[in-house]
Amino acid sequence: MKVARNTKKTVASLDVQSIRDISERAFWDGLEILAVIELLEIGNQRRVQHSLNKSGTRLAADIIKNALVVHLTFSLTRAHGGGKVWPGDVRAAKKKSRHC
Repeated sequence: MKVARNTKKTVASLDVQSIRDISERAFWDGLEILAVIELLEIGNQRRVQHSLNKSGTRLAADIIKNALVVHLTFSLTRAHGGGKVWPGDVRAAKKKSRHC
């Protein structure tokens, strides 16, 4: 199997296992983000809103909706955070292992 070489050093080199770990995490994060968006969209439907108002569960539904929005915001921020490194991030683990 031929491996592409990073001769221009434009991106940091990663081993195959790191690439697999990152892609698996991205896949599951993507599914989770889509599921949260779907739940929020279903909650915005008129029949769902009417049912919540009628049953007296509006407060609980609003709390859940707010929690989903916060979760979605954190998930998207982690996925598209740019070059910053957070504790527990794959890039942070790689940097620590090089310095040890």
